[in-house]
Amino acid sequence: MSGWTYPYASGLNPAEYALKIAVGLPAEIPKPLKNEVCAERAYISMPGRVKAVELPDRDSAGYKGVIRDLFERVRAGDRVNFPVNNIEKSGNVLAVSTDRTTAVSAADRFAAEILLRLEPYDAATEAWLLDGKSNLEMPAQFRFAQNHIGKKVADNCFIFCRDLPNNKDRAGVISFAVDLSLVDSQGCDWQGRDFDVLCQQLVGEGLLESFFPVDIKPVASVPVTRWLDLVSRGSRQGLYWLADRIAAELPDGGFSVIEKLGGEKCGDC
Repeated sequence: MSGWTYPYASGLNPAEYALKIAVGLPAEIPKPLKNEVCAERAYISMPGRVKAVELPDRDSAGYKGVIRDLFERVRAGDRVNFPVNNIEKSGNVLAVSTDRTTAVSAADRFAAEILLRLEPYDAATEAWLLDGKSNLEMPAQFRFAQNHIGKKVADNCFIFCRDLPNNKDRAGVISFAVDLSLVDSQGCDWQGRDFDVLCQQLVGEGLLESFFPVDIKPVASVPVTRWLDLVSRGSRQGLYWLADRIAAELPDGGFSVIEKLGGEKCGDC
């Protein structure tokens, strides 16, 4: 992305001077016309087929006037895989500011908010998240140590289903409830989030409960160790895939993905 980052930061187009040098003309490279910072961040994906691309608002606070470019390389319907080279990334974000911290923070946060939702029944995604199978060595993200096991609340991740329109269409909004106080973690995911930052983002989006809901009963539970293993493999994208898969199975009463995670059904949704 240096074809964009340096021109944004300096006000100069180095390609112009490179062409002059190539044809034997004097380059006479001037001093930079401005002194700004351009930060670039990429976003990547697990294997699968893209169901939808969800983007943050470029005009929202902290982004307006700072996010300069968004290069989207994938669209709904495209197949994606975990990149094995620099051109297989799903996209790039460029942020520009006179202040380095502002540019870097905006690029980091914007890229981390982009969500590529994958089709819930794609075999490649299921193999990556549930079977640990891929043509790559699984890149490490989070490393977990589970403490104080012994209470049911600590042993399980409970799954809830909200906002049900009617009894015939039971696929509502899926959320997960985990006693996060009992989870120790190290490492960051592909977008630079540590586990605490990831959880804060998921709570804000409604996918993760910061407490156990008392107004509704869970529809299923899975061992928290298996849930954490899925988080380590897929982070935010993986949990949205799991939520979409559970929601897709609920209308027919199926829980195949819960069974694959060693979980069990708790009630009706």
